[in-house]
Amino acid sequence: MKKRFKSKKKIKLKSIFVFVLAIVITLFSFSIIKRLDPLFLLTQDYRLFTINFNRDDFLLKSGFKIIDEIEEEKPVFNELPTEVQQVRKKIYIYNTHQQEKYADYDVLSAAKKLKDELYNYGIDVIVEETNITEEVKKNNYTYSQSYRVTKSLMSNHLNEDISLFIDLHRDSSAKNITTASVDGVDYAKMMFVVGGSHENYMNNYRVSEEINKMIKNRNNSISRGLLLRKNSSFNQEVDSRVILIELGGPYNTKEEVENSLKVLAGSIYDYLEE
Repeated sequence: MKKRFKSKKKIKLKSIFVFVLAIVITLFSFSIIKRLDPLFLLTQDYRLFTINFNRDDFLLKSGFKIIDEIEEEKPVFNELPTEVQQVRKKIYIYNTHQQEKYADYDVLSAAKKLKDELYNYGIDVIVEETNITEEVKKNNYTYSQSYRVTKSLMSNHLNEDISLFIDLHRDSSAKNITTASVDGVDYAKMMFVVGGSHENYMNNYRVSEEINKMIKNRNNSISRGLLLRKNSSFNQEVDSRVILIELGGPYNTKEEVENSLKVLAGSIYDYLEE
């Protein structure tokens, strides 16, 4: 009786196993089960049951994409070399009369602010921070001879692929002459000064004229135009890229000056991109 009971139990377990196997075969198909021992089918001895499960086949049938190797992320190369792509225009700004001041500002601070504004347009700027006033005193130069100091400093950068040399000044005119109000915003007006004492002055004049045109395109009210001084050179004999800008006057505020510097920076960008 005991022996007969064990036999029935074994038959029941085998039947359950065969049922489960049938479900497995139905779900995964014979393409997944690569090798099934024929003796198992005849004897139903689970010890003879072997399956070679192909993982890749199973994943493919389940909708996955099989990738043999994980490729490393490759850098994207642009058509031009990096050093060519990253070439930026460069400008050199200096203040021959570094001691010139506004109501609550000064020309050296204005030069640094212009640098920041130009950088927003992708233009690199060198601002000359040498104490020019001290250099003038050291060499016993007069006020008008300050250009000797800045000429020497500027000349050190002539071979650096500089696009523009800007000598930034402050005019001495009254506020009603140096100030413009546009749509409720006050600006310090700008004027270009060209030295006509050298034979190539018209080249400097053309550069100043082009930038002035860009300023007028952006804000016609803040340009005072161009002034030609026939008996002066303002270092412009050194290179046609040297320009002199008179920005505002002694009564203009920091805010007025900086409002104009934003326009000037955009205008210089327009000129360089033309």
